[in-house]
Amino acid sequence: MSISKKTSNDLRAARMLVHKLGETFQDFQSKSFAILTLGEQWGTLQSSFATVQTSLENRLKELESKERDFDMVKTKFDNFKKEVELRQKKLELGEKSLSERMKGVELREKQVIDWRESLDMENRVIRDRGRAVEAREKWFLEGLNRLKAVEEKVKEAEERQKAVLLIEKDVDDRLRTVEQKEIEVREREEECCIREQDVEEKAEEAEFMDMVTIERRDILNEREKELNVISEELNLKDDELKEKEVKLEEDRKELELREGQMDELYDMLESKAVEMAETERTLVSKANEIDDREKNIREREDDLEMKDREMESCWSKQCEAVEAKERRLSKQWKALELKEKQMEKRLESKEKQVNKRFESKEKRIDERWKQVELKEKEINEQLEILQAKMKQRSRKRRRFA
Repeated sequence: MSISKKTSNDLRAARMLVHKLGETFQDFQSKSFAILTLGEQWGTLQSSFATVQTSLENRLKELESKERDFDMVKTKFDNFKKEVELRQKKLELGEKSLSERMKGVELREKQVIDWRESLDMENRVIRDRGRAVEAREKWFLEGLNRLKAVEEKVKEAEERQKAVLLIEKDVDDRLRTVEQKEIEVREREEECCIREQDVEEKAEEAEFMDMVTIERRDILNEREKELNVISEELNLKDDELKEKEVKLEEDRKELELREGQMDELYDMLESKAVEMAETERTLVSKANEIDDREKNIREREDDLEMKDREMESCWSKQCEAVEAKERRLSKQWKALELKEKQMEKRLESKEKQVNKRFESKEKRIDERWKQVELKEKEINEQLEILQAKMKQRSRKRRRFA
């Protein structure tokens, strides 16, 4: 029940009481003339009631005015509460967008880590290929050593061949000597009949030597053929080894060139890895700072909600107090005015504080937006650099393959 309705009911009750008293007075006046004194008192009482009625009507008007002011203050508070909720929703949307951007930054960081792992994998592949090239060089050196051993064997074979030629020459000389002796034997056959048996034995021995010489010639011829085949094979192997030596020299030069490029690229990747590690530490620090700020914002929001609940509780208590004070208008009028002034001051102070907090919070969020955008830009630039380096390395790797 509103204050105006209660006051109207009180006025109607007072009027009914005055009407009943008037009827009672008229009844008394009709019965006895001695009630003149009571009539005068009634007139005074009626005048007092009129004064009270006028005062109540004036206070009713003032109360209605205060009630309108109270409704305006309440409306203002409701509007302010809606504005606070709207700003809170706006901040929640901003924090949600910021969280999405942070997820994007984390995804970019993960991509950078994947790129770095891929580069490390390629470096390991390059090292493995370097080891394979070293193994090929080792095999080439072993082949050269084997070639030297074969050349030494060829030299030994040539020396043996020279010795065989000397033996053949000696055999030929002996054959010529035997032939000469045969001639001498024929010339002296008649003269040396006594020595015929010896000559025949010597002839048999000479024939045996001829057979041995022939067999040795056949063996030497076969060995000569084998040595010729071996010499041809060695010549072919020598040519192949020379070609392989030239090719290995070219591969070695190309490998040295690529190793230099790989060393430069590895140094550059190590520098990039250091930069990425520094960037990662910076991002972690920024993320921790953002978490701390979000925690601070949530704490302040909790404080704000608590204060809103306190305000609502205070409003409900004040409404109960106003309803109680409506029954004692004359005694608590000044207290109500003082309470309204205090409430207005508190509302103004509260509005200023909330506006200040929201402005500070929006400013911090804008700064965080700028930091996140700057960090995204830096990460995009680093990704572009890494992609360009990966393409360059891919082209070099295709050329190497």
